[in-house]
Amino acid sequence: MKYLTNAQLVKTLRAMADFYESHPLAPVPYDMAYGWMKAYMPNDQAKTILASLGSFKKKYEDDYFRACVTLGHIELQFSVERTQICERKVVGTRVVPAQTVPSEYIPERFIPEHEEEIVEWDCKEPILADSTKQNPEEVAK
Repeated sequence: MKYLTNAQLVKTLRAMADFYESHPLAPVPYDMAYGWMKAYMPNDQAKTILASLGSFKKKYEDDYFRACVTLGHIELQFSVERTQICERKVVGTRVVPAQTVPSEYIPERFIPEHEEEIVEWDCKEPILADSTKQNPEEVAK
């Protein structure tokens, strides 16, 4: 792992200060690790916050959407439940064969054969179109 130099850290902190000063709706991070900081968007404010962030990189993880803004050597990740900005569509089911999960931190367990949903997410315009800055009033409609 490559660590930041003092100069890189100073540049990153200045970029972060500038970002938060110009994006006052952006939630404050709750978690910081090497290379990223995480902040949750309140569900009822997610669309407005996303519209206020300017451009961002999109990441999808299970039931969560992350808007990622890179500042210097740190990536700010603003997370929200996908259901708040996308439509969950069940497009089918699949059979998951029975399996035995080996013991690691919990005892070995058997999971019988079962069906699970096949889900697709429809993330409509304009919030996720091209991740460019948009008027919050237009996005909230």
